[in-house]
Order: sequence, then C-alpha cells, then structure tokens
Amino acid sequence: MADTKISALTALTGANLATGDLVPVVDVSDTGGTGGGAGGTPKKITATEFATGLMTIGGLYVPQFAVKTADETVSASTTLQNDDHLFWSIGNSSTEIWFFELIASVSAANTTMDIKTLFTAPAGATIKWGTNATTGGPSSFATLAVSATPPGLNTNIATAAAYGTFAGTSGVYLMGMLYGGGTAGTVNFQWAQNTSDAGNLTVQKGSFIRYTKIAA
Repeated sequence: MADTKISALTALTGANLATGDLVPVVDVSDTGGTGGGAGGTPKKITATEFATGLMTIGGLYVPQFAVKTADETVSASTTLQNDDHLFWSIGNSSTEIWFFELIASVSAANTTMDIKTLFTAPAGATIKWGTNATTGGPSSFATLAVSATPPGLNTNIATAAAYGTFAGTSGVYLMGMLYGGGTAGTVNFQWAQNTSDAGNLTVQKGSFIRYTKIAA
C-alpha cells in the first residue's frame, strides 16, 4: 500500500513514481526567492532520489535510517555475524565521508556474556568509531578534563570492541565517521557474545543506525 503522503505529493506535482518522473522541491538555501518566493528556487529531483534520500538540498545530504524490524538472537557463540537489518551501502568515491550513529536495545540473560561489536566496510575504507561513554569503554568520543586520559577511538576496521551486559535490557550507543576508499559496497554492523554463554543475547526490534553522507 502506497504511503499516503507520497501519494498526495505525486498527485499534486503530476509525478509518476513508477516511471521515475521528476519531483519538484524547493532549495531553502536560496534566499533570493527566484521563482519560489521567499522559500527559494524550485528544483527537481528524481523519484528514486526522493525515495532514497541521497539528494542534496542546499548542499546538505538527508539523513537515512536502517531499522531492525525484528529481534535477532545469538547464544553460545562469539563469532561475529552481520546484523540482519543494520547496514547501508556506500559508493565508489575515495573522497566519500559518512557520519553514523547506532542506537541498539540489547537484552541479555546475564552479565557474563557481554556484547562484542564491529563495523565492516568495503576494501580501502577507513573508520573512526566508538561510544560516547566517559569511562569504561574501549573506545570513545568522550571529552575529558586535561588531567584525564581519554580511551581513544577505534581506527581499525578489523578490531572489535566489547561492552558490558546485565540480566535485562540495556542500551548500546556507537558513533563514528567512515571514509570511502574507492570501492562501492556495504557497511555492516556485526555483533556476537564476547564470552560464550548458553543464554540468549538479543539485539531488539526498533534498534537503528542513522547514517548521513557528509561529503561526496
């Protein structure tokens, strides 16, 4: 069933999503009001660009989301595996830069297993990532006092980082920058138990990655 808002937009503009017609938008960065009044200059993007959110308006890329649509559970395994839902694609530009945030709701049977995490990316890509915790994390964007030593960022695409669990539901917040290396492909969030345990470790439905292209 079509989204009613998109249907209303295409009805107003006469665009046909099935044939990839152009959808007019307004560049709000243009304060001259050319043709568009105070709102700016009307421009056109393709229906595909509109749907994927990769178009720019006023030079800014639109944030996108990868959302878990179902719980995913691992038990008795420390082998990192791709999350079923938390991934996105990058292009083949060596100057491409992405900012990303992962917010995950994690359920664990106990405090023993903990959760091991990793981001993988296409060949040549580099990454800087961590959590926002001020203490206790293996890598972090924390800003500390001059007398304290921050934990630093994870800059190795192949190095996992582990975080604590307890018997119940806790949160995992990770963020970072990804730099393209000239190869198109998929950026995957991987996870597993850090210590093998027969109990269930679950990344829950509704967890998501927000990813935004900030340079092409």
